[in-house]
Amino acid sequence: MLQAFFANLHIVATLIVANYVLAAVCAVREVMASRTSQGSIAWLASLAFLPFPTAFVYLIFGWKHFDDYARTRLELRLTRPIRAEELQVIDRETGKQWPVLQHAAGAPFLAGNKPGLLIDGEATFASIFAGIASAQTYVLIQFYIIRDDRLGRQLADALIERARAGVQVWVLYDDVGSSDLPLSYRRRLREAGISVAGFNQRHRFLRFAGPMRINYRNHRKVVLVDGKVAWTGGLNVGTEYLG
Repeated sequence: MLQAFFANLHIVATLIVANYVLAAVCAVREVMASRTSQGSIAWLASLAFLPFPTAFVYLIFGWKHFDDYARTRLELRLTRPIRAEELQVIDRETGKQWPVLQHAAGAPFLAGNKPGLLIDGEATFASIFAGIASAQTYVLIQFYIIRDDRLGRQLADALIERARAGVQVWVLYDDVGSSDLPLSYRRRLREAGISVAGFNQRHRFLRFAGPMRINYRNHRKVVLVDGKVAWTGGLNVGTEYLG
């Protein structure tokens, strides 16, 4: 056995060198494409001290293939000041903390908005369904999780009713968060003329693996009706969120 090991020692050495090269490539990639310094430091330390397992884990969870995302963010930063000048921006001197808050949010304070607070899931979805029922032009739906339960079917019924009335409806769900959403649910929406899509959609057997990272998901929960009324927060579509 020992003789066989030494006979194949060059193969072992090649694999070790290849792993170090792969770890180095991953480290360079992380430095070039990192989104947070904390995440980069953790990856770089792991790649340096545990290159064998970390390099392969990085390929699955850490490798970023979302160059379009970076370009979009850059374009938004360049165009946002121009768009803000065209809008009615509230005087910053009205509140001394507004410049700080605007910088943190990356968006200006604008007039013409009236926020409201919904205290629980029952109140939130009652308001959302009332808003959908009043839609005249379009409805945009975006959730991380949509379940085919009582609440999910109530949402589908509300959207289908509006679609049949001539309102344009779009639904975007996350392909991992809504992995249990059956095809029959989506088919029912599409048959009513509703546009349905999964964010970062992949083949179901590859959904939790590969370089299109499992943790790169769309957790937004937004409902927009006619460009006039919007709902956002932390609730997904499922009866467990009603409490």
